[in-house]
Amino acid sequence: MDVLEEIAFPIDVDDRQQMLNIVNSCIGTKFTTRFGSLMSELALDAVKAVTVDMGDGKKDIDIKKYAKVEKIPGGNIEVRAPRASGETHRDVYERRQR
Repeated sequence: MDVLEEIAFPIDVDDRQQMLNIVNSCIGTKFTTRFGSLMSELALDAVKAVTVDMGDGKKDIDIKKYAKVEKIPGGNIEVRAPRASGETHRDVYERRQR
């Protein structure tokens, strides 16, 4: 336990760069490094979009309740971003639907 207390450090959840470094260390794989920091930014933005402040310093982050991830045929990962309003918008359609 003493070792854990020695290596532990405080985390400021409002410091975007520090949070991105933590997310990068968690999801950094060969697949995600192809996109640079895009995957980490998408993950952090998605979590911030579904975070509900419960008061008293508590936050509820329920991804299953507030977020839905869909693959859109022909879509491009570089132009996708979570929407803070929670609305979904399909702007890329299959060729036969155009």
